[in-house]
Amino acid sequence: MNLLLATGIFSRYPSQVFCYRSNSMKTQIRRHLAQKKYDLVHLVCGRLAEYGKELRSVPTVIDWIDSLSLSTERMYRSETDFLKKLGYYYEWKKMMRYETSTVRNFGACLITSPVDREYLKSDSIFVVPNGVDTNAFKPILCEKDIDIVFSGNMNYYPNIESSVFFCRDVLPLILKEEPETKFCIVGKDPAKEVRRLHNGKDVIVTGYVDRVADWVNRSRLFVAPMICGAGIQNKIIEAMACKVPVVSTELGNAGIGAEKDKEIVVADHPKLLAEKILHMLRNTNKRGKIAENAFDMIQIRFSWEAVAAKIEQAYTFALNKRYKNEI
Repeated sequence: MNLLLATGIFSRYPSQVFCYRSNSMKTQIRRHLAQKKYDLVHLVCGRLAEYGKELRSVPTVIDWIDSLSLSTERMYRSETDFLKKLGYYYEWKKMMRYETSTVRNFGACLITSPVDREYLKSDSIFVVPNGVDTNAFKPILCEKDIDIVFSGNMNYYPNIESSVFFCRDVLPLILKEEPETKFCIVGKDPAKEVRRLHNGKDVIVTGYVDRVADWVNRSRLFVAPMICGAGIQNKIIEAMACKVPVVSTELGNAGIGAEKDKEIVVADHPKLLAEKILHMLRNTNKRGKIAENAFDMIQIRFSWEAVAAKIEQAYTFALNKRYKNEI
C-alpha cells in the first residue's frame, strides 16, 4: 500500500490552529498527490482536518488523538475564575461545532479513548489506544527512594491543574499521617504554577530530565490526579509498563479502562485519594499485585502489535467505504 502520512502542529490554544491553514502544507499535499498515486492518506492530529478539502480524490484517515472539545469542556467545568471559565465555554462550543462537522469528511477517524468516541458520536470513529515504547519504559531494579511521582509535560493545562490540585488538597492529608513522604513532579517546561509548588522537601519539581522512566522506576507509587483533559493518559500506561502501581482519578482511568483495585486504584475525593495512597504506600504486597496485573494488561492491550491491528481495521474500513461510493 502506498501511504501518505502528514503530521500536525501543536498549540496550547487549539482554535488558533484550527482556523489556520498553511499554504506550504497545502502545496506539499498537492505536490505529492500529483507525483504519485496513493492508496490512502493518513493525517495525524485533528489540527490537520482543514486539509481534508484537499484530499477528496483519495481515501483519507485522520487521527484526532483526543477530542479537543471534550478536553475543553472539562477545562470549563473545572475552572473557578469567571473570565477564564467564560473563555473556555466559548472555546468548548466552538470546538464541538468544528469536530462534529469535520468528522464526516473522512473515510475513517482514529481516537485514543472510547469515552472520546462516545462524545463525538460517529460510526466512522475507531478507538486506537496509544501504545507504549516498552524499550524505553520497562521495569528496572533500583532503589525506591521516591514515595510518589507524577510525570508529564508540565506546561500542559491538565497537568498543571492536576499538580496544583494534588499539592493543595491531597498531599497535606498524606503528610499529616506520613510527614516524611516525598512527592516528585517530573517533566519539562514546568509552568510558574507548578514551579511554585517546589519546596525542596515534600515537593520536588525536577523540570526536564533525560529519562522519565528512571524517575518512575525509582518511585513506590505513581499518581495521576487528573481533574481535566481527555483521551488516554500516556503517563499512566508508561508507569504500568515500568511495573509501578498507579493511583488515579476516574477521569485519569477513563480512556484506559483498567480494572479498579486489580490493575489500578481509583478515587476522586481528596480525602479518599489520600487514604488510598497511604494504604498503598504502607502495603508492599498490594502494590506488587496491582503493578503485576497492570503490567500484564499493558502487554495485551497496549503493545505496538495490538495498536497496529486496530489501525489496519480503520484503513480497511476507509478503503471499502471509498470502493462502495464508487460503484
